[in-house]
Amino acid sequence: MHDADRSPQSNGIAEAFVKTLKRDYAWVNLRPDAASILRQLDGWFEHYNTVHPHKALGYRSPREFLKQLVNETTENAVGAVRRPHDSPMFADALGSRPSAAHRGGAQRRP
Repeated sequence: MHDADRSPQSNGIAEAFVKTLKRDYAWVNLRPDAASILRQLDGWFEHYNTVHPHKALGYRSPREFLKQLVNETTENAVGAVRRPHDSPMFADALGSRPSAAHRGGAQRRP
């Protein structure tokens, strides 16, 4: 049995990420040393997540992919049309609007 964070697949993902950082960022520098790499890591992570194309994501950055995924999911979701909280359709959808029988349209029997 493997935990998600200790599975062989997660190790492969981590190794691929480190390989990409070395290939596309660290080795691009002339004579990279540990101190210069550490100073640049934040910028590299930002670039990796916002600009760097990823083959598995259709050559989009993770943020581009996530933004498109969220937009498509929201558009395709049932009831994704936003309604004001005080609209009759909102109340009916929640079942909080009293029916005609409870509004005095029908008399209750004792």
